[in-house]
Parts: sequence; structure tokens; C-alpha cells
Amino acid sequence: MHLKVFGHFCSPFAGGTSLISPAPCYSSTRDHTLRIRVTPIVTNVTSMSSRKVENKLFSQSDASDSGLIALILNYKLPTQVHKLLHKAQFCICADGGANQLYNAAPSFAQHLSAMEARQLVRPAVIVGDLDSITDEVRQYYAQLGTEIKDLSYDQNTTDLQKCLNELEHRFSTQELADTTIIVAGGLGGRLDHTMSALSTLHKWPHLRLVLWGDGSMAQLLAPGKHVIRPAKESEGPTCGLVPLSGPATLSTQGLKWDLGKKSHYLQLLQVA
Repeated sequence: MHLKVFGHFCSPFAGGTSLISPAPCYSSTRDHTLRIRVTPIVTNVTSMSSRKVENKLFSQSDASDSGLIALILNYKLPTQVHKLLHKAQFCICADGGANQLYNAAPSFAQHLSAMEARQLVRPAVIVGDLDSITDEVRQYYAQLGTEIKDLSYDQNTTDLQKCLNELEHRFSTQELADTTIIVAGGLGGRLDHTMSALSTLHKWPHLRLVLWGDGSMAQLLAPGKHVIRPAKESEGPTCGLVPLSGPATLSTQGLKWDLGKKSHYLQLLQVA
């Protein structure tokens, strides 16, 4: 699928367990490859990017991937989150996200006891206001050696943003440039929480962030050329593009119902 997009940063949306969010989707892919070119028409964008986006989460390899970080939020986790936790090199929980992980872990390895299963997916650090994590969960992970950071003094950032600040403190710029951060529980639930998560994509455009909820995934496309290869077994076949910070113009090649090479203008939050 080949799409050219002109305008502000956009987020592509896709159904199934695919790229991005619970938005309406109007087109299906034929070859499960999405090529997008984003060209700025605003003067405050000065650089262009070019990259390939492949979903390492659903790759066939069972090995741990040094290019994946799992970030767990306090919302219902996707049914396949165990694949992320198995592959990720690092796991960080945002406050009550630790509760979600603690409760879900026994289902990941049902041949083990609940405690043994939880030890297999222990987060390296828990960050946030710590007003949602239960005493039981906090004490359990503390005993396992998980670092717990109380950042309740900072009321100007969300728990997701606190986690991103923590990752930027722990990893070098180059390490994060080569890493995809998958935010499990990043979509769904309260509308204001979802919008806040989408807004965070724009506040950290230099990071490869993917918001993940059951039925959808979302990521930001910066100006430049993008080749996105969803995992056919787990993503799509529908997709969508949504301008979130301003209007955009796009054209597509390779969709089942193609927009064609002619450019189409989209207003802010208009879905294509």
C-alpha cells in the first residue's frame, strides 16, 4: 500500500490488532505493505525522515528483541500482551499498570503457579504517582527487586509521560532511536485518556512509540517516507489515516479501495 501524505504529522489507524486505533476504517490492504510519504506544508517543520516500520512484536522469532521496550499502562491489556513481554528487553509499568501486569501474568503460563508466572514477567521499574498501585502489588514487586519511583510531586505530566522521561534517563539517545516502545493499554477506556495518549505521540515525536489496545494500534508518522509492514497474521486488513495536529493531503496506491494517485485533502481529525 502506497500513500503520500502532505501536511502536519498524522497518525495511521487500522483495525484488527493492527496499526493504530478504534477509528472507522474504509480501506483494506492487498499486500499488507503500507508505504507512506509525509511532506510538510508548514514552515515550522524543517526536517524529513525516512524509515521502515516492521512489527517486531508479531515476528516469528521467539528470541528476546533488544529493539523492544514494554510500557504497561493501567488499563485492560491486549490479549496478546504476553508476546510483547516475552520479546521485550525492558519492561516499565506506569503506576497501576503494575496491577494489570500482576493480575494478568498467571494466564501467560498456566502450567506454572501464579507466583512463578509473575516472576517471569517482572517489571524493571514502576513509575508514577503511585496512587493506583495496590499495597499488595507494590510489596510483591519490591521484594523481587523492582525499582519503584514515587513521582507524585510532579503533577504536570501523566504517568505515561513520566515513564517516557524515565526511559530517556536510562537509555542513550542512540539506544532509543533503535528501539520501539510499545505502550500496552494505550488505547481504549476513557476518551480523555486515549486523547492524552495520542497527544503524547506528538510530544515525543523523536521516539518510536506504538499505542496498543485490543483491536487496534497507533503510531505517529513524521514528515518523510515510511514503509509499514504489518504482520498479516495479527494485523489489518483495514487501516486509516487521521491528521491530529492539522490538515493533511494524501494519496494512496495499493489499497483494495484506493484513493488513487490524486491528492486528497483531509481536515483535522477527518478519517481516511
